[in-house]
Amino acid sequence: MVLTLAAACGSSATTTTTAAATAKRAAAHHAASTGPCRQSVLDVAARSLHVPPTSITTAVGTGNDGNPQCTYTTRVGGGKRVSLNADVYSGPQPYFVLERTIEEAAQPFGPKRLSPAPEAVNGVGLVASWFPNRNQLMSTDGLKIVTITVAWPGATVGREIAVASEISRPYLKVLTPKQAQAVANGYPCGCE
Repeated sequence: MVLTLAAACGSSATTTTTAAATAKRAAAHHAASTGPCRQSVLDVAARSLHVPPTSITTAVGTGNDGNPQCTYTTRVGGGKRVSLNADVYSGPQPYFVLERTIEEAAQPFGPKRLSPAPEAVNGVGLVASWFPNRNQLMSTDGLKIVTITVAWPGATVGREIAVASEISRPYLKVLTPKQAQAVANGYPCGCE
């Protein structure tokens, strides 16, 4: 009788271990598709930078602003180190926060502009702007703000914007026109 009970316990423990392993794999898959470091973004980065995906390292962290972030790092032709930092803000009113950030950065607070104004970038989310003084592209789908900071010595601004745009897109949800209008007006869109 004791042997049967021990066998049952061993079987149960095996089932629990298998269930725990399955849950762990499912959590890892979910994190890889929704966390700050995503396989889809790594693949896009590899294509944009013309390097194999295996040459890109990732580091998950938390930004100075408390948002989750991922840093993608590799070396491109000539051995130049490229670092792309993706910061994902999921707080309240991302559309309005980004609009206000763009507007404030565009205003000269004095007779002479001390930093260049943000440049609108079309085709990335609902709203996107390049902030030249920070080497950052900020974009939103109305549900989150994605900030991509580019550190790429010797790259042209156009190339930095293009790569940052490509890296932003996998983070952003594509909304229907009706959902986009609801988000832009501050209403729930049912698209979370």
